[in-house]
Amino acid sequence: MDKTTKEKIAEMICGDDQARHPVYRTSTYLTKFFQDIGINQVHDGTTRKWWTLSVIENLNGIDLQKVILRLTAPKLYGGNRDHIKLAFGKNKINYEGLLIIGRSKYLDSSKRKRLDWRNENLILNSKKIYCFTYDELYSALHDKLNYLRQLKK
Repeated sequence: MDKTTKEKIAEMICGDDQARHPVYRTSTYLTKFFQDIGINQVHDGTTRKWWTLSVIENLNGIDLQKVILRLTAPKLYGGNRDHIKLAFGKNKINYEGLLIIGRSKYLDSSKRKRLDWRNENLILNSKKIYCFTYDELYSALHDKLNYLRQLKK
């Protein structure tokens, strides 16, 4: 990830420009932001933006992913539509759900019927939830990757 992108992420975490970023974080809340996602950092009293940027620059890929996922989690904004709009550019977030249940070979006919029913009928917050077994998901992703590899040739 380039330095400019990391700097923009640091700015969003700090929230100094409340016309562009929904949550202003004090020193204590910067520490809490990182510790809530399992990154053990404590703000040392230096300039918030530069400290946050230095933390981000030293993160591995997994921890950087945790930061991005946390910033894009609607619950971070407590249902405040104005904050959600600042963070995402709109009031409503479009999403789909995925429920992964067990292995195909362990489903007897009644469990298979229940999974099929869920796949046809499960809705959460007016959104369709797709239901797969691990094996079905693996197969679907495998087929999709093979298809994309063929397009690349």
